[in-house]
Amino acid sequence: MNQRRTAALLSLALLGTACGDKGEVGEHLTLTPTALDFGTVPVDSREDRVLTVTNDGSTEVDVLSASLADGDPGTWIVDWPGSTALAPGDHVEITVGFSPEVEGDAAASLLVRTSMSDPSTTVALTGTGGPSEADADGDGYSAADGDCDDGRADVYPGAEESCDGLDNDCSGSPGADETDADGDGWMVCEGDCDDDDRERRPGLAEVCDGKDNDCDGIVQDDRDDDGDGFSLCDGDCDDDDDRAWPGNVEVCDYVDNDCSGGIDDLDGDGDGFSSCPSGGDCDDDDPDAHPVLVDAAADLGGDGTVDAPFRSIGDAFASLDGTCNTIMVRRGSYEAELAVAGGTLTLAGTEEDPATVLVTAPAGARILDVTDGGSVTVRHLVLTGGSAGSDGGAIHADGSNLVLDGVQFLGNSSGGDGGAVAVASGTLSLSGCTFLDNVATDDGGAIAALSSRVDDQDSTYRNNRGARGGAVVWESCSGTLSGGRFEDNEAIDDGGALWVVGGNDLLIEHLELW
Repeated sequence: MNQRRTAALLSLALLGTACGDKGEVGEHLTLTPTALDFGTVPVDSREDRVLTVTNDGSTEVDVLSASLADGDPGTWIVDWPGSTALAPGDHVEITVGFSPEVEGDAAASLLVRTSMSDPSTTVALTGTGGPSEADADGDGYSAADGDCDDGRADVYPGAEESCDGLDNDCSGSPGADETDADGDGWMVCEGDCDDDDRERRPGLAEVCDGKDNDCDGIVQDDRDDDGDGFSLCDGDCDDDDDRAWPGNVEVCDYVDNDCSGGIDDLDGDGDGFSSCPSGGDCDDDDPDAHPVLVDAAADLGGDGTVDAPFRSIGDAFASLDGTCNTIMVRRGSYEAELAVAGGTLTLAGTEEDPATVLVTAPAGARILDVTDGGSVTVRHLVLTGGSAGSDGGAIHADGSNLVLDGVQFLGNSSGGDGGAVAVASGTLSLSGCTFLDNVATDDGGAIAALSSRVDDQDSTYRNNRGARGGAVVWESCSGTLSGGRFEDNEAIDDGGALWVVGGNDLLIEHLELW
């Protein structure tokens, strides 16, 4: 043989030798092909190639094993029939599978062992893992189709960008407005109106900095909701009330008109009490003529001043000296049983909302008894729990004058007339009061008036009960009843809402009856 032919023969011969006389071959095996290249195979699929081992020598040869010399056995799979004796001219096929788990190039070596004197040789295995053709997320696209995240059904080629920071359409990047350049936790597509400024994002509290901090389209510094000419940044203390703005004149309306921090703080004599009804000062030119103050949170031993209020209404009442018989009550819950005989008294809550001051009576008693020409004003309180065996569960006035302004009567009862209030031979003036769930054994579930002057403006009566006049009974009275609301009141006999007997000079108008 020439040199080129000899080299070719060796490349096909496995451990073969030529020996003996001319024409004798001896042991000789040929592997076809000499290397296995699988090309590109999709991830999680399998491609098989066959290696044929042929005995083209003159003696029998055993093929003992075929196994990986190196490489991942999960990626390269060797199937063969087991140890095989090959007579001259026989062959055996070894199947090698390539099943890539990841994309990219892979390589291994197949070791073939025989019974020949030089017992083994290797075959190079190569292949490339390509994009998977499986559609794991069921969106109709595999990685081979361009799906850039086969674990999310909302990510595939052509999907709509959905403001989630993901490359939904597999274009190589999220949508142009899915950015958070300033790191404030909000993307442009989520409403960040300035992605270069951390002080501007949805939900951020507005501050006076000339910016639209909360991205609502309004620069709060210039916002004037109540139209009074002042924004919050200009010092408006209540931009929902056009009666409150810096420099306005303070008036008695339960509003901080001048934004000074004090409500109705008209205190000309400096005694700590306002001349407004909410402050109760009897003479704002006399620092010694001022009300006493009660605060449920005060320390014991107070003297009724602003700095040392009384804790109980009873203590405050006992301290009155006739100069200014006014008791101002701060928010809280109190118990009281007061009797006014021939004198004057004003009992008032310090705030516009009466629900903040709750006054109840001791068991089996009423809260207030007014006799002998007394004159009493009650303002902005809740009176509850009064339970008298005779007329007037919460208040009884006989031959006296009673003014009720913004008072709520809740759950009072009497064994006689007037579950909440009873007035005889006197005057009763009501404005904006509420009577709820009061009960009289006799007449007037809420109010009973006898031989008196009664003027009632804009009061509400709901769910009161009495024998006659489920809410109100007027007997031999004069007066006006205007703008009231009666709802779900009940009488055993006559007048489910109102019972009027006798009297003259009566005006009843503009009532709502339910």
